[in-house]
Amino acid sequence: MNESIKKGRGKASKPAMVYFPLRVSVEVAQFFEAYPNKSKKIREVLEQFINKERGLTNENTQQEITKTK
Repeated sequence: MNESIKKGRGKASKPAMVYFPLRVSVEVAQFFEAYPNKSKKIREVLEQFINKERGLTNENTQQEITKTK
């Protein structure tokens, strides 16, 4: 009866990320292990690839990815 309603992330917050398990080769894993925050680096590389595939420029890359989700 007293169910709490969870508030959203708000207008200024980044959209929530989804969990996406991924299997990669040993070479790929070793490449990303060299970075202090490998999850962040993986996201950067994937975002750059997606933007390149879509033909987007560097100025609007972050905004374009989040708009198309």
